[in-house]
Amino acid sequence: MKIKTPRTLKKKWARHTADAASNYLAGCALPRRGPAIVDEEAAVKFQAAAAAAGGAWARGWAPYRDVLLKLKLPPRRKRGSKANVRRIAMVVNALHKEKLRRRKLLEPTGH
Repeated sequence: MKIKTPRTLKKKWARHTADAASNYLAGCALPRRGPAIVDEEAAVKFQAAAAAAGGAWARGWAPYRDVLLKLKLPPRRKRGSKANVRRIAMVVNALHKEKLRRRKLLEPTGH
C-alpha cells in the first residue's frame, strides 16, 4: 500500500485547511429573514486552530500509517470481487486492532 510521506501530507493538509477558511466562512452565513449574518471571527479562529493542530494530527496518524505500510495485501481483483472485500476486511481489522492496542496503552492503570 502506497502512502504519502507525513511531510507531504502535512503540507497538503495545511494548504487545504487554509483554503477551507473561506468555505467555512461561507458556511457561517446564517440564513434569516433579512440580510445574512456572517461570523467572520469564526473563520479566523477555525483557521488558527486547524493550523495549530497540524503536529498533533501527524502524531496521531503515524501509528495507523505504520500499520497500513506493514500490511501485505493480495492484489486487487475485478470490481465486485469477494477478494476485494477480503482486502477491505484486512485493512479494517488491522486498523481496529491498532486502535484497541492504543486504547489499552492509554488507559489509566490502577484498578
